[in-house]
Amino acid sequence: MINVNVGVLGHVDSGKTSLCRCLSEVLSTCALDKHKQSQERKITIDLGFSSFYIKKKIINHNEQANINVNLKFDKTADILSDDIKFKKEKEQEKKETIDCKKVNNIKEEKKETNEKIENIINSLDYSSYSINTKNGKDILNIQEEQKYEVIQVCLVDCPGHQSLLKCIIMGAEITDLIFLVIDINKGIQKQTIECLVLCEIVNSDIIIILNKIDLIPINEREKKIIDMKKKIIQALDKTRLRKLKYYIIGLCADAKRVSTEKDDTTTCVTDAEKGSNDKSVEQKKNLNIDGLINLLTTIIKIPERKKKLTMEEFYFWFDHNFEIKSKGIAYTGTVIKGIIKINCNVIILPLNIKGKIKDIQSFKKKKEEGYEGDRLSLLISHDNLKNLKKVERGIIVHEHTKIHYFSMFICKVNLVEFYKKNINSSELLTCIIGFSSSPCYGYFFKKIKSINNSACTPINGSDDINVAGFDRNGNYLFIEELDNNFNDTNNGSSDDINNAVNSGTSNYDEIYFLVILKKKIYSISNEKCIFLKNDENINCRICLHGIIVDIINDNKKNYNQQHKKNNDNNTFIVNMKPSLKCYEGFENFKIMKESDKIGHIERVVDNYTLLCKNMFTCSNQVNSYVNKKIYLADADYLQNKTNFKINQVGCIIKPFAKNGKFIVQFDEDISYIKKENFKSFILLIKYYKDIFTKQKIFLFSN
Repeated sequence: MINVNVGVLGHVDSGKTSLCRCLSEVLSTCALDKHKQSQERKITIDLGFSSFYIKKKIINHNEQANINVNLKFDKTADILSDDIKFKKEKEQEKKETIDCKKVNNIKEEKKETNEKIENIINSLDYSSYSINTKNGKDILNIQEEQKYEVIQVCLVDCPGHQSLLKCIIMGAEITDLIFLVIDINKGIQKQTIECLVLCEIVNSDIIIILNKIDLIPINEREKKIIDMKKKIIQALDKTRLRKLKYYIIGLCADAKRVSTEKDDTTTCVTDAEKGSNDKSVEQKKNLNIDGLINLLTTIIKIPERKKKLTMEEFYFWFDHNFEIKSKGIAYTGTVIKGIIKINCNVIILPLNIKGKIKDIQSFKKKKEEGYEGDRLSLLISHDNLKNLKKVERGIIVHEHTKIHYFSMFICKVNLVEFYKKNINSSELLTCIIGFSSSPCYGYFFKKIKSINNSACTPINGSDDINVAGFDRNGNYLFIEELDNNFNDTNNGSSDDINNAVNSGTSNYDEIYFLVILKKKIYSISNEKCIFLKNDENINCRICLHGIIVDIINDNKKNYNQQHKKNNDNNTFIVNMKPSLKCYEGFENFKIMKESDKIGHIERVVDNYTLLCKNMFTCSNQVNSYVNKKIYLADADYLQNKTNFKINQVGCIIKPFAKNGKFIVQFDEDISYIKKENFKSFILLIKYYKDIFTKQKIFLFSN
């Protein structure tokens, strides 16, 4: 049996918990708003977990491809509810008038056919066949069962209130597929947009559920569903979200599902009705819940779980824990990576305490081991149970697992399309990695490119920039501000960007982010990170997302007298620049601001030499720039420093006199420069300043 995690997201009061109530067969941690505060406030305030089971036919890749193509062609499921179908069937029956005699003839023909089949079966000789049985089932039934895969669908009921966005993100990150619940009477709302952004970040298929269709009159219901479906498709087609796989279905999930013996149909009874003794309580029909299950069974993909990983790679996010007297503490959560078995020694983070696993359960069923993607409850025994601090969420790893504990890291980021503001470097944000979060600030940067748009080579002996990815020894250009139109100017969608970067055929600039956290967190490399801007006046607070590409190890510092005083201060101050040179492996890492010096022509010495002025104030300043590259550019550079023309490239030979004048020599003829057009040209020196050390750096050699 394979476990598939399905996140249930949506705006507050859209019916997420009611949907889980209709679908769930086994309830687990905090399911159906079990939390006391949830019942008092009438909203979901914590992650709730429950499960149900479906059977999916095992098909080959070609059949699955055909199914995906057919579904993609429509992009919707059958959105007619059961009562609409029932009404249409009744109308069809009224139109058709069947003669009673024909009915009797049909019955007689069926009777004769059944008798013939029975005679044929009785005439068969079964002596040449041997049928083995096992537990009351013959081999034929077993072979039929083997054609189906039993899937345990774990529902992750996420909060919908805007103040619980962190909790929503944590729930979405552990899912394989997402149910996005929309109140059909209200349409797309503020939290709906943020949920769609999360779907893009975690790259999950979506089933968009138009809930509460029972509030629409039956004669208007079908039209309302179709109109809402068109609005959603049109809204998504205008954004990068159009590349996500999504399906739309309408239903009503307003009550608990119970089955009756007299009728095969499934009905819904609310909790209040169930507790009532009044026999006149009216049972509501469950509108199209079975249609949702059928759609899920059709489109669900069995995720590729890496079962070859070792226990040393075990990585487990726990979301709840509770004490079991005289036994230990039970931690419920999801296996992100690796495998785990009973009697393994583990470490609970961030408490950093050791324990031994005594029991493993998954939705009240005992297991000997757990794999990636499984929803588990781990019973762990500790030596000093009374002295343990309580922590709601955290990480459990094997005692030999390599995990980082850090407050600084570098990630490759993408801007969120729906975040309509620019983001400045050193701006205060909130960073979420797994189940951990912390206030943070940081600095954006990208690879430095020369004028011909290729990666530059430093002249001070450091390694060349690695075009394929991040390089600790590289030189990078500081970005003051990220424009919200950045992704549009860099070839659009993140998928296209990644493909272009990997093939090396795009001008797209990978944007990196040096992040400084207020508090240290535990994580592994290549983990997703999401950044929020706490501003209630915007429709989407998720502003950035990315992947961790490198981690700065706080425990490995190369102290010296110059940096010791700065690094011993652990106070979190926004825009306080760290001294990266004291961290092992980052001695040559530089983030630099581009700077320039501008001079003018004094006179033409010959066809290859100029005497220049207004760039320096004394000859001593000139001496530090001797043999450095200098450009002869058009004066338009003063108005537009991004697009300008470079006419010649030369170098500074020596200072002239003591007032800051200097002599420049060029390799090519400059006889076209006359005294009348001196003002049409400028002399330009391009260099960089390290934002951490303020050191001047010249990257281009002669």
